[in-house]
Amino acid sequence: MKRDLKRVYRHHGIKYFAFPAVVLLMLAALADQRLGGYMDHREEASDLAIRLESNRNILDLHGKVQRNHDELSASFVSLEPKIFVAPDIAQSVNAMQEQVRALLQSLYFDNVEFFDFSDTTKGGVSRISMSARFNGVPQQLPRLEAALAQAPKLLSVDALEIKVIDDPQRGGQQLAVMARFAGLHMKQIPDSIPANASKNTEVKP
Repeated sequence: MKRDLKRVYRHHGIKYFAFPAVVLLMLAALADQRLGGYMDHREEASDLAIRLESNRNILDLHGKVQRNHDELSASFVSLEPKIFVAPDIAQSVNAMQEQVRALLQSLYFDNVEFFDFSDTTKGGVSRISMSARFNGVPQQLPRLEAALAQAPKLLSVDALEIKVIDDPQRGGQQLAVMARFAGLHMKQIPDSIPANASKNTEVKP
């Protein structure tokens, strides 16, 4: 065997011995190229799978939010006519004040004056309150109670203070009334809940 190897080396030099090494190097380079591409594609496939799962979770969550939104909207439709609905609570306060003012003036109460505004929020609904001073006669009070019950927006009287004072203009006496009115405010519910993440997390092939 050694004599054969020496004979091959004597006639052909080192090229026959180098040939297997060259083949091995070529196979190693080819394997590295193929394996590297495979690993790149595998990592890319893993990233896509993670993004796809994230998109599915987002879509599932969006579906739940949309169902809750639809249920809330159905309840809100029946309540909306009785609630002051506006983007800002200050707008609802102004709307409530004008409704109470119009109601009092329609019942012929005099010297209507508003003060001491406040609000408390719980669960997305705000309770807005305001005090009002006005003058009238005893016969107007039952009419005020009936008018509040039929008012287009839900209104209640939290406190009522009545004093008898002189009426210098007409002679005799009249009532000085201080009442605390309350109503409800809610922001407008949007028509639908957009899937905000769909644009940024779109899976591309």
